[in-house]
Amino acid sequence: MKMKKMTSEKKHKITTIGLWLILILCTAVLFSLCLSEGIDYDEAYSYRTAHDNTMMGIIRVVLAAHDTDVPVWYMGLRLWSFLVGDGIIAYKMFALLGTVLSMLLGPVVIRRQWGAKTAALYMIMVSLTPAMMKISVNNRMYSWTVFGVTVCGLTAYFLRERLNSKALWTILFLTTFCGIFSHYFTAFSYLFIYLYLVAVIWQQDRKQIWKPFVCGGSVVLLFVAWLIKSDFFHLLVSDGNPTNQSKFGIYEFFNFIFGTRVKYATKMGELLFVLTLVCAILFWKRLGRRNGVFAVLCTCIFPVSYLMAALLALHASHFFTYRHVMHSMGLFWLGMAIILSRINLQEWIACLSFTVWMGVSAYGISYHEEYGTISYLEETKAFIAENMEPGDVVVYDTDSRFGQLFGCYMPDQIFYTMEEVPDLEELVGKRVWYFQCFGHLLEESDKYTVTYENMGHYGFQYMDGNTDFDILKVNITEETGND
Repeated sequence: MKMKKMTSEKKHKITTIGLWLILILCTAVLFSLCLSEGIDYDEAYSYRTAHDNTMMGIIRVVLAAHDTDVPVWYMGLRLWSFLVGDGIIAYKMFALLGTVLSMLLGPVVIRRQWGAKTAALYMIMVSLTPAMMKISVNNRMYSWTVFGVTVCGLTAYFLRERLNSKALWTILFLTTFCGIFSHYFTAFSYLFIYLYLVAVIWQQDRKQIWKPFVCGGSVVLLFVAWLIKSDFFHLLVSDGNPTNQSKFGIYEFFNFIFGTRVKYATKMGELLFVLTLVCAILFWKRLGRRNGVFAVLCTCIFPVSYLMAALLALHASHFFTYRHVMHSMGLFWLGMAIILSRINLQEWIACLSFTVWMGVSAYGISYHEEYGTISYLEETKAFIAENMEPGDVVVYDTDSRFGQLFGCYMPDQIFYTMEEVPDLEELVGKRVWYFQCFGHLLEESDKYTVTYENMGHYGFQYMDGNTDFDILKVNITEETGND
């Protein structure tokens, strides 16, 4: 009995359903990590910047910070809060949305150009690999910059055939502008995308070579004006801090991308990266020149931009970490997916299996980070709701930056570090609480007596021993009979 051959139409429907199922399942996996109200310090900064300010206020706060952040993403987060609410979980959903949009490129764009196998592999890589899983539920700009840089790279690829498309040039400008004005280090990724585009136009139609220079140059001018206004250039003076130098390591870079609890996962990831480039050379004819150049470019942008940024960090006073250059990670996975899906089915299945394997382990790590570090959170929120009032003074003996994190859960209280606490005279008659982490106590004087009532052990998301503490109710009384 002869088997009926599957029609191309039926095959198309099956692959379409498969890709959308991947999107739904990967989104569900990431969504399950978003339901914790525990946040780290950087997330607290995002929350307070967007939550506590108007649009103009966001610009002022970011300018005053002198950091690598720029205001566009915070403005987007502020707009998001108008639509879905301003709770911590709602803010985490904004980070998740960035990764969902990156995945959506699979069935909508990538499948049409490179096929369903490439789209499926890309979608799983851009959502379930360790670093991507982390940023997808972390309330920072990285999931959105990954999406923006990926769209920018795809736009440059399609401009090769449609140099007169106003829509594509508009998308290129918008993704460049929004990316650079969300995080400085996206500039390294955009540099290589524009170099690729200039090289392509130079080969095809030199009369139009001005277009990428106008498009990118206009953003650069705006960006330089911002850098001058924000006094960014003082960060380019080295402070001699060895911290930046310790971050410069290839193995650590790949561990950031592939590292899980799986033994040798990082080494296997390094091997996969090398094999991808080797396969691109061996199967160059099968890839074709246009796809081959683009795929190799995508695969190499991430590590090369890391090296450039790390070298810059060696001579700058600003700290440097791997997430600062992960904006081109979407293109990194796209390049690998294009190459590996064109070799043979076995290679594709092996890579897919390795990615899922990494994802399972990464999920365990992320789940612990989201839910295993907040053992005191619900009790602490309940205590705050039942016992604290607006205007209460909270003194804490940890790093000053954690006052910003505490304020996410206690927006109506006043916070002081031990160094900032005013004279006891100013605190008499006020409701004062002390978050005691390291055992310090307020200094007494001959005129005032300080007594404490321990209300129990509480805390927020655990970080470096700074966010769980005893809550002491402080009573400050004036000694009678003292002149």
